[in-house]
Amino acid sequence: METKHSSRYHENPYPKYIKRETSNFFCIKENDNIVLNETLDKKIRHTVARLVKDIDKEYESSDKFRDLDHSVYVGTSGQAMFYFFYYLSTRNSKYLDKAQKLIERALRHLKRRRFSFLNGDAGSLAVSALIYEALGKQEQAKDSVEKLKSLAPHVIDLNSDIPDEILYGRAGYLYSLLFVNKNVKSTHVDTALIRQVVESILKSGQALSAEKQSSIPLEYEWHGKNYYGAAHGVAGILFTLLKANAHLTDRERDTLVKPTLDALLKESLPSGNLKSSQGSSADRLVQWCHGSPGFVSLLQVAYEIYNDQSYFDVLLKGSDHVWKAGLLRKGYSLCHGVAGNAYSFLTVYHATHNEEQLYRAMCFADWCTQYNQHEEMSPDRPYSMYEGKAGLAFFLLDILKPSNAKFPGYEDI
Repeated sequence: METKHSSRYHENPYPKYIKRETSNFFCIKENDNIVLNETLDKKIRHTVARLVKDIDKEYESSDKFRDLDHSVYVGTSGQAMFYFFYYLSTRNSKYLDKAQKLIERALRHLKRRRFSFLNGDAGSLAVSALIYEALGKQEQAKDSVEKLKSLAPHVIDLNSDIPDEILYGRAGYLYSLLFVNKNVKSTHVDTALIRQVVESILKSGQALSAEKQSSIPLEYEWHGKNYYGAAHGVAGILFTLLKANAHLTDRERDTLVKPTLDALLKESLPSGNLKSSQGSSADRLVQWCHGSPGFVSLLQVAYEIYNDQSYFDVLLKGSDHVWKAGLLRKGYSLCHGVAGNAYSFLTVYHATHNEEQLYRAMCFADWCTQYNQHEEMSPDRPYSMYEGKAGLAFFLLDILKPSNAKFPGYEDI
């Protein structure tokens, strides 16, 4: 199928959704059970098998794993996380064994320099607890969680140079604690510790706001710049705080988080996209790390908590823009590619049960089964979770059961 090109994305070749005419990718049966049609199901499973075969070859080439990144984002912890998910899908124990070997390789390289889930020791420890529990190694799982908790003093120290964002900072550490409590059954993180981390993020934002004499109660920067998106910016921080809603006071929720969110809402562009940073007017980046796809997750949870119609309206507008401009020429990755963008439709579907959103996700999944025909930029880490094949395979497996699909490392808390 030929497509026109813009500078950053392929023109969307799929027809607009019309009920009972274009929903042939799936059908919804009793009890909201979603069944993909046979053709798409086969295409997805075939693509996953091809991707896993490539990832397995990389795994077996041990030289390529020496001195590599060991993060969830682009390293061995992310590949371990994928193998664990693939094990859950197939119940083939060899993938659980591979997950264990990879995560233990990561655990041997903990550096206590970075503390987030995606790019730090916290992610390796949280994922290892998950894997050890599945292996029936409860003591090792508990040990991993204890080591995760031991990182807290570094994180909550406001005199440290730790940022607040998801990718490298305090929000990423908070995510790790919430991830353990949601997904690891044999152990847990105390409420008091989670509360300390929440307070540190709020105090950090208030301190910068006071320093800048800002009318916005929480201000955050990364490398001296006020980013707005999910990875480095305000959207990701607020999303994680709202996912820790049980650990916020009513005052914090209503007088700190909500006004900051309302200010962020004003930074959305006429298209429905979110500006990448303060002072930017360019409407270019439509990807999880910067732009509407990551913003949608925040709006969904904010609407659920505050019941503010303006959040819902921008949520839908953002989805429309991802539909228009989300088939990225960059490729298929979670962070800045089509797979990550597709999750935004699933997020909106979970909030609305609108079949058009499910249809959009299925269209993007169909596009991904054409891997790698439309990829015009080779990722630095082609087998990784957030830039490469592991993340794409994770998404394709996830959409086979779309009611449960959640963006890994972001929404699964």
